[in-house]
Amino acid sequence: MLNQKINFIDLKSKFDSLSKGDKAELRRATKLADIFKVRVSYRLLPKGEKPSRQWERVLFFLPFGEHLTGGNRVGELLAYLQIKEQKIQQMLKSANPNDLLLLRDLSKWADQKKLLKLDYQYFCESLYFWGSGYKQAIEKDYFLTCRKIAQDAAGVVTMEGVTDLAITLKDEEKLFPGLPVSSMLSANLQAQDVVVETIKNLESKQMNSTLGITEMPSKQEKISKSKIRKKKETKE
Repeated sequence: MLNQKINFIDLKSKFDSLSKGDKAELRRATKLADIFKVRVSYRLLPKGEKPSRQWERVLFFLPFGEHLTGGNRVGELLAYLQIKEQKIQQMLKSANPNDLLLLRDLSKWADQKKLLKLDYQYFCESLYFWGSGYKQAIEKDYFLTCRKIAQDAAGVVTMEGVTDLAITLKDEEKLFPGLPVSSMLSANLQAQDVVVETIKNLESKQMNSTLGITEMPSKQEKISKSKIRKKKETKE
């Protein structure tokens, strides 16, 4: 089914229609290897699909969260939930399956608070094709969203940045090219400083104009005006 897009939202709806007992049975699985020891897992598999590591990962997370059309991606949601950077880095730097166990703990915590509402199609695609590429996408989404939150809180005009990191990888071994977070944020910071300084200058001039205050010309402006006067005098 790799060449055909899987409808993970239908899969989530199928899980939601299960009995409380069946849901609880899948929720109690504590290890990826336990998923297909649970009978209901086989009933959830789409037609033609067989047990695999890809489906272990998807079904391991299926009991948690709700689909929200146009909702946030995983990294964005973790930022909005104010999950500490230390926890994010711990998850991202951990090897399989520990990275998924840590992500599941975070998902379970958010779900208990009724806060795990996200784009479930992208969430399950991330799990199905899990690898370094999607982990990098989570990291970028997290840091860019944290920066946006800080800017919004400070009332700062935001710069237009990367708008779409939701690239579906068809090869789980393929690396996500992406952009280096540190240099990208550094460039955005420098650009942001220019914008803020420009806005301050414009606001200052507007305020002076309103109050009838004439700004003192700078030294460079005085020299330029002096040269213009001399040229006029020479022509006359």
